[in-house]
Amino acid sequence: MTNRIVVGVDGSAEAGEALSWAVAEAKRRSATVEVVHVYDIPVFADPMGMGTTVLYEESDQIQAGARAMLTELVAPFADAGVAIDPVVVQGPAGGVLVERSEGADLVVVGAKGRGGVAGLLLGSISQHVTHHAKCPVVVIPRSAVEAPTGETAAAEDARA
Repeated sequence: MTNRIVVGVDGSAEAGEALSWAVAEAKRRSATVEVVHVYDIPVFADPMGMGTTVLYEESDQIQAGARAMLTELVAPFADAGVAIDPVVVQGPAGGVLVERSEGADLVVVGAKGRGGVAGLLLGSISQHVTHHAKCPVVVIPRSAVEAPTGETAAAEDARA
């Protein structure tokens, strides 16, 4: 093991709670937190079979936006007493997180709580990671984000 905790973030409240939890856990373990933000560049598949076209030719701008968002997400944890390694990767989120799980001690993701038909049709990154990761996975449930005080114990622990 590498004494590394991988956490996937996407800017959602659930991912923010996963990051808070991962930082608090890393503090307990004296581990590094690898904060991974994954973005994808949408493409258009030609129904006539003539190939694909990238819808956004400004891929450098998309990557710069992803880096800026990640920088903003990790900034509150600068003084948490934990080494934080921000990583931006282009690709499918579930697959990238599974790749990053190789050699990690733990992967942490937030669950958005999609259920029913939407969850079935859209799939779930947390489900994908849970089934395919090469290390233990912690899924922070949506209920952790909806704490009555607006802040969970993990967020408080991370700042302590």
